[in-house]
Amino acid sequence: MNKKPYPKTIFGFLRSKIIVNILIVICSVVFTIGTIEIITGGLISHKVTQFHKKIVSYHTLLTKSPWPIGAYRYHKTIGYELTPSFSGMVKKNRYFLKTHNLGYRIPKFEDSDSYEPGGILSYGCSFTFGSGVEAEETFSYLAAKHFNLPSYNYGVCSYSYASVILQLEELDKKGILKKLKPSIVILGAGNWLIRRSLSPFYPTKIFQFAYAYIGKQGNRLQIKQPDSFYSTKHLYSLVGGYFDGNNRKDKLTFGRYLKLLYIAPRVTKARLDKKFFKRPKISSRQLYDFVIGRILKILRKYDTRFVILWMPIVADQIDVNLAKSVKGFENILLVDGLKAIEKNNVDPKYYYKRHPRVEAHDAYAKALIIAMKESLK
Repeated sequence: MNKKPYPKTIFGFLRSKIIVNILIVICSVVFTIGTIEIITGGLISHKVTQFHKKIVSYHTLLTKSPWPIGAYRYHKTIGYELTPSFSGMVKKNRYFLKTHNLGYRIPKFEDSDSYEPGGILSYGCSFTFGSGVEAEETFSYLAAKHFNLPSYNYGVCSYSYASVILQLEELDKKGILKKLKPSIVILGAGNWLIRRSLSPFYPTKIFQFAYAYIGKQGNRLQIKQPDSFYSTKHLYSLVGGYFDGNNRKDKLTFGRYLKLLYIAPRVTKARLDKKFFKRPKISSRQLYDFVIGRILKILRKYDTRFVILWMPIVADQIDVNLAKSVKGFENILLVDGLKAIEKNNVDPKYYYKRHPRVEAHDAYAKALIIAMKESLK
């Protein structure tokens, strides 16, 4: 005999087997969580609160970043680069960022499309880029101006030696070096770049992602790419669609919260892997031989002079192994930035444990000018 169908009422609906099973599962989960909460003294709710605070901190970091939206863009091999033909104010130190359509930093008053070949090309990290100063106040621009040459400042914040090698190779591949025909190429060097170059985790304490680094394959040094799970591709994908226009004051909406939830496991894994990452056993001599060798392999195609500017972050002398590496190659000019600082009586407050200020850049430019004049005799 057929059973009578459940009445079409709310009570009949609740008697449905599927609904009953779902309600049982929900009640079981709630009961289990509640029991664990009581036993552990509220551990789960504490962890959930911590996780929520972490998501909020990511949003705060994005909204309070001093960089104008769109200043950087993702690059498949380097990790990221300055966006060509960009202009905007960097809020933190109130200086202007403008880039040429070929990707290098230029002063606000320069045209972003026209260029003259035969200038001075510099590349490195934020010390070369000129974090905290105007483009026309950097050592790159000042040295070029003295010789009445254009300046191509390819310095990018947080770059490592691995980054600049890949950057130079990219400029060569795209034909940009052929266009610019730089007469002089300056690499900004410093002690802090050694550790940075041997790890895929670029310097940050919160929003951690990773980029290319120098590692070992057997006994050979090579540039390696990071785990794709936390490559910078995910960071720039997030930033690219996070804000409406150029407004960083956007609120943390449900949609943005979901985007941050998606990115959170990647940041967490990157931070965890960074904690346990062991840098490869590579001496500074091995590193500099590798870096200089890769750079010269590119520059030999062009009639250019290679200069390395050593910049101190404290009172650090030129790395002895860098000096030895330079002697192992031909026609490389090594300029001592610390001696320039001392010679020009630059107050430590303008360079000690910080990005070089205008006074330090001026001293570096003077040292470069003197060294280049002597080498041309």
